[in-house]
Amino acid sequence: MDRPAGMTVPLSSPPSDWAGVVPDVARSEGASDAPAFCYSPTQMPDDARQLLDALKIDRASVAGHSMGSMVTMAMAAEHPDRVERIVLVGSIALVPVKRGDWIWTNVRGLKWPLDPASGFLREWHPGNQPTPVERAFADAAMKDILSVQPHVWRGVIGELTGVPVARHAADVRAP
Repeated sequence: MDRPAGMTVPLSSPPSDWAGVVPDVARSEGASDAPAFCYSPTQMPDDARQLLDALKIDRASVAGHSMGSMVTMAMAAEHPDRVERIVLVGSIALVPVKRGDWIWTNVRGLKWPLDPASGFLREWHPGNQPTPVERAFADAAMKDILSVQPHVWRGVIGELTGVPVARHAADVRAP
């Protein structure tokens, strides 16, 4: 779950009974709409469950990148009967967000269009993180990051301040 650029690694030979679905589950990600509200990673797991229902999939292995990792963790905790296993990539779900901290302050100040040269986005860029990633991935991810409107950033960070996704960690039973 996340932006298409975040999930582009193909499997060389998937099992014959396996099917992959890469949805734009997170509102505003990829080709999804960007409404003015509802950016809680605790609200979006139900979107994913409804997708599984619509596709008639009883249980799934769920992978999530970045914000998708938060949705994946919440889905595994809230719908354990639907989640076989999880993969969290680039997860920030366990990082506490507090009013007035670095991310809160920087996200509150974002203006549209986002400026890739701003200090916040230079630091947020996947190519500037402690764990090295391929340049092509970092650039594709940054392109997606620049497409996320400020109200979406503020909505997600605001929700993480009030309802930390890490509260789901203890309830996740999927490997």
